[in-house]
Amino acid sequence: GLADLGNVYNDGALSNRNVIINGEFLVWQRSDNGYSGGGQAYVSADRFTTTRGRIRKPNTNVNTGEDNRGAVFDTTDGNVYAHFDYAVEDVGQTLNGKTMTFSFYAKVLSGGTTLLLEDTGGDHLDFGGNRYITLTSNWERYTVTGTLVSTGASSGVVMPRLYLNPTGVAEPRMIQVDQFQLEVGDTATPFEHRSYGQELALCLRYFNKLTYGANDTPILNAAYYNSAGAYGSVSLQTEMRVYPTLVVSAASDFKSLSNGSSKIPTSINISGSSTKNPELVIATAGHVQGHAAFLRTNNTSAVMTLDAEL
Repeated sequence: GLADLGNVYNDGALSNRNVIINGEFLVWQRSDNGYSGGGQAYVSADRFTTTRGRIRKPNTNVNTGEDNRGAVFDTTDGNVYAHFDYAVEDVGQTLNGKTMTFSFYAKVLSGGTTLLLEDTGGDHLDFGGNRYITLTSNWERYTVTGTLVSTGASSGVVMPRLYLNPTGVAEPRMIQVDQFQLEVGDTATPFEHRSYGQELALCLRYFNKLTYGANDTPILNAAYYNSAGAYGSVSLQTEMRVYPTLVVSAASDFKSLSNGSSKIPTSINISGSSTKNPELVIATAGHVQGHAAFLRTNNTSAVMTLDAEL
């Protein structure tokens, strides 16, 4: 242990050495159990994507052998070439050309034991080509060391891609994974744990799910620029990576109060270019230009998501 710590100290880091966010799968803003039947998508655990696969919390179905840690990567829905990805944001290409070590824990829950780590090319961790590893039913740590290649692309630097059915055979498989880490140097040091609050704050830079849970909850103050639309900004606790896109559960889940009346918006959109206080446009009809307004929830289903993912 002392030798490992001495090595990582020489490489320039002791704390904040893991550049992978949510590597311990503490944050699940989107869903506890998400599936992508087609293209690459963020479906559940923050910062991890899947293509033709499922990422879910352990014990969200009935399956013997799932510990209460990490995540389950699942291909039992039957798709082929299912893979799981993670992209690192490299602001200013500070990681380009560095020797870095990627590590994670995994075990087989069901299906085959072979896992392909794909060397994806492009902006990636170059570890000398694809590598097959054999998993067991026990937790084991797996590591690869390579050179990080970064051109500063907006899509980020892709970590070794985990393929569960690389041969194109629709084999139902489940593996459990945990403690993904990418760090400078040629040695995998002990996993760097962060608190839930720290991990959530890091995740909110990329995705922010605003849930309210009660009817008539205040969201923001606004003013009618004209009779058809009120403008107001929502304050975020964490500045987002880039100007986000907005999705609301349904416009009818919200209401605009102004001049003694309440109206259901026809739409709620995002305007302006702020990454910390994005401005919303609440479209209604029949209000008065210049009047103050209040955006509130209209039921318990109201949800807004702000997306600035890689």
